[in-house]
Amino acid sequence: MKKLFFLLIAIVTLISCQEDLIPEVINETSDEVNKSEILDLLNYNRTVQCEYVNPDGSGVLEYMDYKNLPELEWNDNLFKAAEIQTLYMSNTGNFSHNWGDGTTLLDRLKMADAYYLPAGENIACGMLTEKDVITAWINSEGHRKNILNKNFNIVAVAKKGKCWTMVLGYKL
Repeated sequence: MKKLFFLLIAIVTLISCQEDLIPEVINETSDEVNKSEILDLLNYNRTVQCEYVNPDGSGVLEYMDYKNLPELEWNDNLFKAAEIQTLYMSNTGNFSHNWGDGTTLLDRLKMADAYYLPAGENIACGMLTEKDVITAWINSEGHRKNILNKNFNIVAVAKKGKCWTMVLGYKL
């Protein structure tokens, strides 16, 4: 019984602390982004991009063709998750996928009622325009892998100043 009581207290404390994680972010909004430009740039890259990869670690490179990837569609719930991350980075200067308190993408998806898995996140700082940030992500191997992931079909991008976050997911 004592263990159950302490577990209940721990859960209540965790929930109340999580609400305190982003008090300045809850009532703040991000800068407006050009959704159609973002989708055009991303979907262009998903239909024309190709690269040589080494899937098994051998010296043999395999041509990967992305012309058959599903087009990404904008998702407002993912936008909220992206906005939470962007505002956090902008307000704290902490440029990281994981917050100092351990909050992760999965936590932000829950905060935004965005239960779309699998999910991925790209972050960037310093770019001024949608084209600049998409180009930077495409030119970065890890970010490009998220953009070209065949398991993603929804996306959203949020911006605050020069801080950007892209969240991708899968919706049935």
